[in-house]
Amino acid sequence: MAAEVSVYDNKGVRIFYPVSWTVQEDNLEEEAEVILITAPDESFWMLAMYPEGVEPDKAAKNILSIMTGEYEKIEEAPIKKYFGKRVLSGYEMNFFYLDLTSTAIVYGFEEGNRTYIVFHQTTDRMALVPESESNAEVFEAMTCSFLDNLDMDASDFRGLLRQGSSDF
Repeated sequence: MAAEVSVYDNKGVRIFYPVSWTVQEDNLEEEAEVILITAPDESFWMLAMYPEGVEPDKAAKNILSIMTGEYEKIEEAPIKKYFGKRVLSGYEMNFFYLDLTSTAIVYGFEEGNRTYIVFHQTTDRMALVPESESNAEVFEAMTCSFLDNLDMDASDFRGLLRQGSSDF
């Protein structure tokens, strides 16, 4: 069954996300524009858009540093994700919070006159509610929708909506 989706279309980016999730826009210390999309279970997907000249690795390491300061016994490992022609590098972090295992991933890349940082975090509720689903697949789909739409012009995007390509 196809999931109902909403489309965020502002600040020069388009992102498909589940209709039951909420969107907030903010500025991060006047350095970055931030789009935060939050699930009902408080999992979240965030996109930070920095101006040209901000190094993606440095921005990802800054988030890693914040996370390691916030959570005890955090395990982290460098990661690379390949999305078409793009290579996004960053970190995967695993930690315990409120007796649940949690995973956070941060990665970034430069394109045009911006540096993009994608950061998402979720807990493993499947241990408590076996029939629950992980948001990891949803985060992956959201990231793909964002990256795919960076390559599209407005007519491509309208065609995608007409085709009903809103399945996650």
